[in-house]
Amino acid sequence: FEAGAPPGQSSDHLLARLWRVCLQPEVQDDRQSAHATAKDEYDFSLRRFALLRLFCKAYTMLLTTSDEDDLYEKQRPFTVKEMRDISQTLARLFYKAVWVPTTVSSAGFRPRSPYLSLLDGNQATADACGRTLMQLRVCDERRSFADSPSFWLVGRAEIASESFIQRAVRVGQEPARLRGDERQSMTPSQLCAADLLRLTPFMIPFNARAQIFSQWVAQERDDNNLFNALGAMRGHWVTIRRAYIFEDAYTRLNGLGAALKEPVRIKFIDEHGIEEAGIDGGGVFKEFMHEFMTKAFSPLYGLFKETTLGKVYPDPASRLASTNHLDLFEFLGRMLGKILVDGITVKLPFASFFLNKILGRVNFVDDLRSLDLEVHRNMKFLKNC
Repeated sequence: FEAGAPPGQSSDHLLARLWRVCLQPEVQDDRQSAHATAKDEYDFSLRRFALLRLFCKAYTMLLTTSDEDDLYEKQRPFTVKEMRDISQTLARLFYKAVWVPTTVSSAGFRPRSPYLSLLDGNQATADACGRTLMQLRVCDERRSFADSPSFWLVGRAEIASESFIQRAVRVGQEPARLRGDERQSMTPSQLCAADLLRLTPFMIPFNARAQIFSQWVAQERDDNNLFNALGAMRGHWVTIRRAYIFEDAYTRLNGLGAALKEPVRIKFIDEHGIEEAGIDGGGVFKEFMHEFMTKAFSPLYGLFKETTLGKVYPDPASRLASTNHLDLFEFLGRMLGKILVDGITVKLPFASFFLNKILGRVNFVDDLRSLDLEVHRNMKFLKNC
């Protein structure tokens, strides 16, 4: 599938031709162009859905195996402008498919968009479209091709509204795990929020996502009855020796299980075995979390290795450092969840390829350089020689 056009010009690549077919109107005359822009709207038929699904799957695979030279220098199979057009067209199509207007008639919610056959009858097409959008978004994060800060925020006024946020809160914390019967019992507006959160969360403004997450946390605390009779949250007092922060944290906090979501108050013991003065009103716990994270992710403990760029990732030989290394990794995951629930900001130097795995993303060819610059350089040499 080599592109036959020079950089910056539309190519005759198979995917480029397939994309043009997807955008062609059902009936054409001599005055209609075979080329379309992101602003054009088309009525996708069932046959067109099959072509669109084929395009999305093929383009997603191509994006995962292409490097920045292919996408931005050689610009194949699409020019940078065409990448923007594809991103906007898919984003608009997906938004139209899932968005339910907030206005209601006397009979209730308006009928869902006619584009909803994309989801209702062609869930595989919706999933393929969402994955392609996600891969394009990742490409844009690595090296921006978007021409404005709001490029990905299609319909941001509606999606950032309080009504949408409340829909997302009612959907629950795991929209990706909704079963078929659960989807059937949801209102159209809740399905809208679930599909956006599941497939294209980046189309939701960050502040709106932060509000949704905060309300999920508050809702869970209410559901689990974490407040005592006086209205104060229950909590746990934990004694930590400063010289053994990592070891004491694992011993005293790992056994809490789900109770780790409750407030934790820290009493520090100094190097002389004397309890440090002061009452933890939240500040001491934040200090503890910062020190704990710094030590836990240090290569000195043998759980993580450091790249030549100073970023960390799990050490493949961590079992040599500790027989219970898997339990320690699980505990670190809980502690990362704790800082998210408590709203504590901690800077963690994760290597990008490791962070991608945490986020459920596919690593690109160029992500190899975050692990080993020399291997990445040699691979590119072999590819281009």
